[in-house]
Amino acid sequence: MRLAIVALLGAISSACTLAAPPSPELSVVPMPSAVEHSGMGPMIDRALIPRAANGFADRRVRSVWRSRSTGADCRQGDAGCAMPQAFETVPSTLGAFRVVCSFAKMAYDDPIVFPGRPGLSHLHTFTGNVGVDAFSTVESIAGGGNSTCVGGTLNRSSYWFPSMIDTANGKPLVPTVNVVYYKGSYEFDISKSVQALPPGLRMVSGNAKNTDPNKVGARYICMGPKGENPGWKNTIGAAYADGTCKVGGDFIMEIGFPFCWDGVNLDSPNHAAHIVGAEQDRTPPFAKHCPATHPVTLPVISYNIHYLITDNEAVGRWRLSSDMDPSLPAGISGHGDYFLGWDKETMQTWIDGCLRAKKDCHADLLGNRTTLY
Repeated sequence: MRLAIVALLGAISSACTLAAPPSPELSVVPMPSAVEHSGMGPMIDRALIPRAANGFADRRVRSVWRSRSTGADCRQGDAGCAMPQAFETVPSTLGAFRVVCSFAKMAYDDPIVFPGRPGLSHLHTFTGNVGVDAFSTVESIAGGGNSTCVGGTLNRSSYWFPSMIDTANGKPLVPTVNVVYYKGSYEFDISKSVQALPPGLRMVSGNAKNTDPNKVGARYICMGPKGENPGWKNTIGAAYADGTCKVGGDFIMEIGFPFCWDGVNLDSPNHAAHIVGAEQDRTPPFAKHCPATHPVTLPVISYNIHYLITDNEAVGRWRLSSDMDPSLPAGISGHGDYFLGWDKETMQTWIDGCLRAKKDCHADLLGNRTTLY
């Protein structure tokens, strides 16, 4: 698994590099300066909040065919034109498509939970749409804003989550990448029933106010520098205790979303009731399926947010910006927000070519011999 992650990050690193210089410093809301921060989350040094990225301003899709001699794009059937093995999709029991998104910005905004009320949330890290803010709407997300995702403005979706804070100095950490999965379900085969995500969909997974380590909305792992894979844990501290959080390793926070939609509402008062998990029959063979109240099957979405480990003791100091109670385990408040902004035709392409076809499209392949870049 470690080798696969390294290969994935290596393959996409050039695609995720933003050529334009960074935009001006983010506007942030002053934080309390008191020494005691119980109930207010970890102290954050506002001077260390990074600048927003510019993102890609164009639609970025290309053929997978390459010249054997030069590596340049070519047309299928031309002399010396071939498809590199890395662009081959392979059969999958689930069907999976992944899109790679880099850092967009940090802000004390949440256009789902606190729409039109800037500065009211804890600090969030955003990937994808750079233009997102507290005033973002269905129309502004779909129709405007550069994107830090591979594919550029073909995917103006916004993916955000609580910022990771180094409590030694109050520094918010920039993730190396957020690999967003859109895949089939491990609970039942959705390849024939899966539908496109409806325009304007937004949702929240997890609970920023959670205090129960057994009901967390995220899970964590330190992939060691030698490929050590100790397994997922419910809190940051539990992952650190495995002893694999060493320099050169990869710390990953994973956030998963439910996928059964009620077919009507694009949001709900708690931002979760309109999309729920599968239910299980009470009689043999105890099959799982979407409940009658939420009959529409959507792609299964999850975030895999990567942080480079540069200090053997670092992960032991990390807390989420939403971890308000210092007496509770770090990471207990893990959660994620999702605001759809895909180009409709492009989304349907990867649904048909990857999920319905039950193909593993790796990162950014659309399943039709084209790839986002």
